[in-house]
Amino acid sequence: MAGLDTINIRDADGNSKAIEVFLDAGSSRYIQVVRARKADTLTVSAVSVDTTVNGVVLASASDNRLRLVVYNNGTATIYIGPSGVTTSNGIPLPVGQWWVDETFSGEIRAIAASDSHNVRVADYTNA
Repeated sequence: MAGLDTINIRDADGNSKAIEVFLDAGSSRYIQVVRARKADTLTVSAVSVDTTVNGVVLASASDNRLRLVVYNNGTATIYIGPSGVTTSNGIPLPVGQWWVDETFSGEIRAIAASDSHNVRVADYTNA
């Protein structure tokens, strides 16, 4: 049966670490790790997203990032993507909505169609 299960493993020091995995009922070829580590650092910032060409940096590239949360606290939709993001190719984030990423470690940017809009960014990392 497919679903989330918890598996306990031990780190190099012998400490038990729980991970959650998604088991695909129709396949024994893979296990998708859903959550393996907890963040030890949270950095929260307010970013002003405007019409800057290639977008405004929301988060720099980091191999230590576990999760990035972006909340559109502005007055219009913003668009999220890598360097070169535009209102045509970016992921739209309407006012009052969240965007969460747990897999991408590269730089993330955003752009607005007009004016300047307030965005909150929470970057969860491990040192």
